[in-house]
Amino acid sequence: MRIFSLFAALFFFFLSLQAQDLIPVYSLPQSAQLMYLDKIGNFYTVEDYTLTKYDAAGEPVFVYNDNQNGKISHADFSNPLQPLLYYSFYSRAVLLDRTLNKQSLLDFSQITDGEYLACVSLASDNNVWIYNPNTFTIEKLDKFAQPIYKSADLGTLVDQNGFYPELIVEYENHLYLYEPNVGLLCFDLFANYQKTIPIRGVAALQFYQKQVFYTYANQLYVYNLDTEQGQTLNYKLPEKSILQFLIFQNYIWLRLDDSIDCFKID
Repeated sequence: MRIFSLFAALFFFFLSLQAQDLIPVYSLPQSAQLMYLDKIGNFYTVEDYTLTKYDAAGEPVFVYNDNQNGKISHADFSNPLQPLLYYSFYSRAVLLDRTLNKQSLLDFSQITDGEYLACVSLASDNNVWIYNPNTFTIEKLDKFAQPIYKSADLGTLVDQNGFYPELIVEYENHLYLYEPNVGLLCFDLFANYQKTIPIRGVAALQFYQKQVFYTYANQLYVYNLDTEQGQTLNYKLPEKSILQFLIFQNYIWLRLDDSIDCFKID
C-alpha cells in the first residue's frame, strides 16, 4: 500500500509539472459579478439583480430578475431543485425552483438588528444556516427565520474585531465558515468547531468531490479535504487576470476581466 501511495504521489507530482492544454468550449461577455455550478454541473451567473442559468453550449435557458430586494449578494446551489439567492442590503433570501421561478421569500431583518448579515446558505434538511454578527454565532433557522439551534460564541476561537466571514456552506456532513483573514473554519452539523483549514485571502471557493478549488495570485489551487493536502493545478491559462474559476468533471470555467470562458481539459 505504501508503495502504491508513493507511486501515486510521484505520478501526480510529475503530472503537475506538465501544463495541461485547455480546449475552448464557449465564451460569454463578462458582465457578471459571480458564477456558480450546482452539483449536477448546471452553470449560472449573477449580474446585479439577475440570475441566469445556461445550457451546455453557453446559451441562457432560464433567467430570474428582481430589483425589489437590491442586488444579489450571494447564491447557493447546494440543492439544484431549490436555489437560494441572498440579498444582504435588506437581509432577505429568495428560494427558487429549478427553472428559476420564485417560490418563497425569507426575511432575516429581525435577526440582524441593523448589522450586515453576509453568510446565508441552505442546510441539507432544507432549513437555513447563517452567521449572526450580533451574537458571534452560527445559527440554524427554519424557513420562517425562527431559530432551531446555534453554536457557542465564536469569540472563543477568533478575535471578534475584524472578523467578517464571507461564506457559510454545508458540504459532505460538515459546515464550513470562510473568513479571508482567518481561513476556512470547519464544524460538525451541530456547529461544533473542529478545525481551521489554512486557505486565506481568496475571493471565491468551490466545494467539489471532497475538495476545495480556488484561485490566488492568478494560479489555480485545490485542497483535498480528506488528505488535508493542497496543490497547484497546472493548466495553460490565458494571459489575463483570473477573478474566479470553477471545475466540474473535465471542464473548467474562468471568470476573466472581459469574459467568462469555458474550457475542456485535454
